[in-house]
Amino acid sequence: MYVLRQAADERQERAICKLKDGWEVELRRQKEHWAAGEKQRRDAWMAAKAAEIKDVTVKGLEGEVRGLAARWRVPTALAR
Repeated sequence: MYVLRQAADERQERAICKLKDGWEVELRRQKEHWAAGEKQRRDAWMAAKAAEIKDVTVKGLEGEVRGLAARWRVPTALAR
């Protein structure tokens, strides 16, 4: 009787270890999948932010460029 119980306990322990190993593999796979998705989202966000900053900078400098162009038109017209 003791031997049968011990054998059953060993089978259960092996089954539990097998399940734990499978869960670890699945958890690792899910973490890698999540990290890859997070990297893609971060890269897309950074590209969008860079484009937004570029647009804001260009729009902010338009007034200065127009002012410089207007200031140089007069001396250029007089030089001709």
